[in-house]
Amino acid sequence: MVSETRNRLLKLGFAAVIFLSVFASLVMTMRDAGMGWDEGNDVRMARGAGAWMDRFFFDGQGALTRDAIEKGWGYEWKQHPAVTRTYYALLYRVFGGMKAEPAYRDWFAYRICAALLFATMAVMVFYTGAKRLGCARAGLVAAVAIVCMPRMFGHAHFTETDTMLCAVYFAAAVAFLAGLEKPSGSIAFGVLAGLLPAVKFTGFFALVPFFLYGVIFEREKILRNAVAAVLIAPAVFVAVQPMYWHQPFSAFYEYISHFVNPQAQYSIVTHYLGQDYARTAPWHYPFIMVAVSVPLITLVPAVVGGAGAILKSDSRKYIVFFIINALFILFLFAPGRVAKYDGERLFMIAFPFIALLAAAGFELVFRRLHPVIGLIGFIIYSMLSVSFIMETRPFYLSYYNEIVGGIEGAEEKGFEISYWGETFTPELASALNEELPGGARLATIGYFTGNLNRFQEMGLLRSDINIVIYGQEADFLLLFNRRGVLDRRSRYILDNQKPVISIVKDEITFAGLYLLEPGVPLIEKR
Repeated sequence: MVSETRNRLLKLGFAAVIFLSVFASLVMTMRDAGMGWDEGNDVRMARGAGAWMDRFFFDGQGALTRDAIEKGWGYEWKQHPAVTRTYYALLYRVFGGMKAEPAYRDWFAYRICAALLFATMAVMVFYTGAKRLGCARAGLVAAVAIVCMPRMFGHAHFTETDTMLCAVYFAAAVAFLAGLEKPSGSIAFGVLAGLLPAVKFTGFFALVPFFLYGVIFEREKILRNAVAAVLIAPAVFVAVQPMYWHQPFSAFYEYISHFVNPQAQYSIVTHYLGQDYARTAPWHYPFIMVAVSVPLITLVPAVVGGAGAILKSDSRKYIVFFIINALFILFLFAPGRVAKYDGERLFMIAFPFIALLAAAGFELVFRRLHPVIGLIGFIIYSMLSVSFIMETRPFYLSYYNEIVGGIEGAEEKGFEISYWGETFTPELASALNEELPGGARLATIGYFTGNLNRFQEMGLLRSDINIVIYGQEADFLLLFNRRGVLDRRSRYILDNQKPVISIVKDEITFAGLYLLEPGVPLIEKR
């Protein structure tokens, strides 16, 4: 009993250290990442939800009318369901009054909510590794692995939906395993199964890998989880989404129809292996992107850990569970008709399970050795993993591992260098303020135009700079190294013209401001 209590307190201490260190690291690097492509939209949706909550608190019944609900929740309600905006709206009530410069206050308040979410997920990964792989060290390795994947660490800075989906999916996986052991776990699983599709449409498919594992290993125990998924999940799905309250069946039909309709798919050009794919990348895109986005120091142990599935051990069935969930999202997006873009972003739910497989691989090697050797191995692994975060700062989402030769090799082989807008930083805005003359006409491409507008609204970009739509007459062109959205003319400028100002790391140009020749048209066919 004493030993059990001590182990519980030890794990609690580790969990506290993980949470605080991850949260503090994210807060300290909050200004590193520029404004993501979807970040402005997610903030807008959270504000709308927050305004509705305020009205509900003061007006009650008046906030429940269809018009009031549509005003607060209607914006992009099919593409971006309610859970993410609800989370940010609620936590903004806590952090909205934080002390910061006026320009940053709202932006950082929402980002702190994202940091809290990621730190919580890191703790969940630790506890899962410690419990399912048999020791606290495995949990620590798994936590270090997920936190120190540069792309995961980078996403934790953004107000976005994908980190939320990753966290809720992982929580549902943990609850599914718990539900095989006790009724309270099944109840939690039912709730989370209802939240998943209320985060993103991908969540509808999440039950497949869970019950596939159940059929293989736990046929006699999955009934309780199945009942919870049938009885609890639909009620939760409707309860957390005000847009469903008046006509739930009609709203659900609209939601499903939106994604089933081929015209609803986004046409986002992806530059991959030196070619442009206007609608969807090849079937191998998910597998290759994950393989080159995870540090080899984690990927190799994960492969070793996956081999543990063929060994007889207490952890074998859990290793299979991790494998199924790591591969599920990759196979889900592999078919040719499924849109694939934005690097690893759509496949992030695989990463916590890859981290757990890496922990399994670590234990497979070190469990038979002296504990001191295992401790030294963990320290070395942690230091090397942290070094990847430090080396890639601030362009975490541009990390590529040694398989493709780092970011330089990735550019040579035709991978997208950046995609999410993180290169559009306050420091770049300051450089634009210093360099651009009054009344200058500034153009850029894609969602980056919206980011320029938002930086002006926040006071980070001078108001006398005229932001024009790409293709209109302009004096300067601001380019970001996302080749998929660039036409032939802008690619030529990026590759051959000397920028007025630029952001360069490892001899790679991430962004540049270019002086345009008067009368030369911008837009050309690819």
